[in-house]
Amino acid sequence: MSYLNAAAPRLPYWSVENRDSQVSGRRKIGSILAALAEIPLSMTRVLVLEDNLIIAMEAEDILKSLGVEHVEIATNSAEASALIDAQSFDFALLDVNLGAETSFDFAGILVARGVPLGFVSGYGEDTSFPAPLRDIPRISKPFNEMSLGSLLGLAVLGQA
Repeated sequence: MSYLNAAAPRLPYWSVENRDSQVSGRRKIGSILAALAEIPLSMTRVLVLEDNLIIAMEAEDILKSLGVEHVEIATNSAEASALIDAQSFDFALLDVNLGAETSFDFAGILVARGVPLGFVSGYGEDTSFPAPLRDIPRISKPFNEMSLGSLLGLAVLGQA
């Protein structure tokens, strides 16, 4: 069976514009791959907001392998707020559930400042996102280089 006759690969829920259109899905994959090539040039400073330090360090390693030069880690919204007040970031990776709080309020601050962001969650699609944040790309834990790279790629596309 040739690749052209095979079913289109299933894409994560946040990256599919039209689930019924295999052609649309393939075009989206091509767009994401093209955007990934731009990551080292456009995404040099990333903020990771993650309450689990081991997961945050894994994210840092993956981001650096993707060409991100500088990664700052915050374990709560107060630390993250202090970091964005002190320096600029090209992207922010936010864990949804930070223990006693969510990252939704902080995400609103980033949106207001025009900082591209993406969510990461260990709870799948069940988390209720506030209406203004529902279109922000997100991936599930555990993530890997490909899923995190796609998330960054979507952020690059969103800036274009």
